[in-house]
Amino acid sequence: MARSRPTGCSPRAPRRPPWAPTAPPRWRRCASRPPPCSRPASTPPVAPSPAPSPGCWPAWAAPTASGWRCCPVADSPSDTTQALQDTLAGEHAACYVFTVLVAQTSEGAQPTLFGQLDDAFTWHRTQRDDLVARITAAGATPVAASPSYVLPNAAADQQQIVRAALTIERRIADTYGTLVASTSGENRRLAVVAMQSCAVRQLTFGGRPETWPGTSGLGAKASD
Repeated sequence: MARSRPTGCSPRAPRRPPWAPTAPPRWRRCASRPPPCSRPASTPPVAPSPAPSPGCWPAWAAPTASGWRCCPVADSPSDTTQALQDTLAGEHAACYVFTVLVAQTSEGAQPTLFGQLDDAFTWHRTQRDDLVARITAAGATPVAASPSYVLPNAAADQQQIVRAALTIERRIADTYGTLVASTSGENRRLAVVAMQSCAVRQLTFGGRPETWPGTSGLGAKASD
C-alpha cells in the first residue's frame, strides 16, 4: 500500500536545515521545529537606534519591545562594527560632559570631587581611544564627536555636578550593556569590564547598587 504524504512535508531536499536529521530518501514525519531566528508574531521588530545628532545625546541603547534579540548579531562583522560605533558615540559624549564637570569643580575647594571627576574623564578617554583603535582595525572610519552635547542639567553647583556625573555613568553603562549583547570574544570582554567599571563609579557619585547594572537598555529585566 502506498504511503500517504503528510501535509506540508516534502522529500529530503539537497539543502536541508542543519538541525534536520539525515534520513533515507522517503517520506517522513515533519519535525515541528521553529526557525532558529523566529520571533513571536505579537512581538514587533527591534527598531534601529537613531544616528547621533549635533547638540544632542548620541544613540543610547534603544530598548527592545520584549527583550527578544533574533540571532546573535556578533556573527556579522558589520553589525559588530556598528555596535562599537554606537559605544564610541557614547564615549564621545561622556568625555565632553566630564570635561565640563571638571571645569565646573574647584580642585582647591572640592579636591575629592575634582579627583573623582578627573579620574572618570581619564577612564572614558582611554575607552574612547581603545574603541577608535578597534573600529579602525576593522577597516571602518570611527564616528566623529559632535561639536557639543546637551548636559544632563545646568551643573551649577556641587549637587547638580554629582547628579550629572551619575546620569552619564548610568547611560554609558547601558551602552556597554548593549555592546555585551551585540558582540562576542574580545569585544564582549571589553564591554563586560567597562560595564562593571561604570557600575562601580555610579556608587562614587551617589548611585545605589543594582542587581543587573547596564541592562535597562535591553528592554527586559534579567531574571535568574
